[in-house]
Amino acid sequence: MISSESLIKGKTYYLIGFYDDALKIPDIETYIYVGKNLLSDDGAWYFQCPQTFLKQGPFNELPPGDYSVMRADEDTLEMMYDSQGIVNLLTNLQEA
Repeated sequence: MISSESLIKGKTYYLIGFYDDALKIPDIETYIYVGKNLLSDDGAWYFQCPQTFLKQGPFNELPPGDYSVMRADEDTLEMMYDSQGIVNLLTNLQEA
């Protein structure tokens, strides 16, 4: 899990969910961190899918359009990991 203080704009993060109740089969989505409070002063963190981020740049610097953006709150951040965190999580799953 990542802390809000450790987020770095433009860095890759991973949202982890699980398909099973035993938490053995992960569902992993990749996002790029874009910033906080970008659409309003809502206290949310915003992440963008890598495809549009790499092709067009951060959505908040582009004209209005259809961009794949995820609004994250504190609960969502608890399910997000940086590169080292995802490696540790997957290693622990493999060993269990």
